[in-house]
Amino acid sequence: MVFDYDEKKLRGQPSKAVRTVLFRLNKGRVEHSWFVSSTKEEQVILLRASVHRFAKLADDLDWPLPLDEAECEARARAGDVEHGIKPFAIFHDPAVTHGFSPYQSIFAKYDTEPSLQALYAVPPGGRHCFSNQLVRLKLLFAMLEAKEKAGGCGLVVDKMLLDGDMQDCFPLHDDAARQAVQRRFSMFHFDTCADQTRGYLGARVGMYLGFVAHKTSWMRAPAALSMLCTLGLWVEVNVLDRDRRRSRVMPIFAFFMCLWASTMLEAWKRKQFAYALRWGMLGGDAEEPDRPEFVGVPRPSLVDGRPETYFPALERRARERVSAAVLVSLHPPPSTS
Repeated sequence: MVFDYDEKKLRGQPSKAVRTVLFRLNKGRVEHSWFVSSTKEEQVILLRASVHRFAKLADDLDWPLPLDEAECEARARAGDVEHGIKPFAIFHDPAVTHGFSPYQSIFAKYDTEPSLQALYAVPPGGRHCFSNQLVRLKLLFAMLEAKEKAGGCGLVVDKMLLDGDMQDCFPLHDDAARQAVQRRFSMFHFDTCADQTRGYLGARVGMYLGFVAHKTSWMRAPAALSMLCTLGLWVEVNVLDRDRRRSRVMPIFAFFMCLWASTMLEAWKRKQFAYALRWGMLGGDAEEPDRPEFVGVPRPSLVDGRPETYFPALERRARERVSAAVLVSLHPPPSTS
């Protein structure tokens, strides 16, 4: 977290806004370190939290974590007499599942129950299920924005940035992890890079890179056909002396591109769900919070009665009419000639 700093006014002391943030960090039991930058222009707060704090919050929020494949299979085959679960085995045909195993990509809500700890997958080289940097960053941000009565800090980071109370809030780079991603990045293996990038930069960047990989691989067919169509068009114009407007090649190419675009997007939907399955993004869609710029009227939800911010329909229609009037006024008058 980065804040403005004025050496003449503050003289090595945190500002009022920073003192408020530090107070809330203490209440949320978030470990922090405050210092002034070497340029004497910014004051910085470094944040971290203990494993026990991460575990407590993950349990309170029912945070989904990946399960260990081998442990899941072992417990399925052993059963659970206490809970009335008989031993079972899942038949697996790799030709049908396209390489996915029955116990792969299973996510479950975290629980601090000691008997369940072996179920949660531990990243390679890690000591516990919270060794994943991405999981820790998400949980740390959730600590900052969780309400104080829920054990959080009650900070709305986006609003603080919008109001100018804070310059920026961002995670620090891990040089070793970043260099590992850069070394493994390949222009010819985008699909693998999507998983690696997601593990360091998050699911949004990983999903974008996955779409780029999908579109790049699908561009081979139209690229080859466009070369043939260009050659055919040259033959029509220069050899057959046919007018370009009467070309028989271009309609074929246009029809193919329509089919290609529809097929490519449908195939991407399948791959998108495969990414979401591997990354634990299915079935856990949280409500998108309102942006700080959004201004509305509070009211009970018409669906479940929960408080929500509502934008009045009359004001929305009034703004639409003003926008339509501006667009119409920008349209040039018809020519009389």
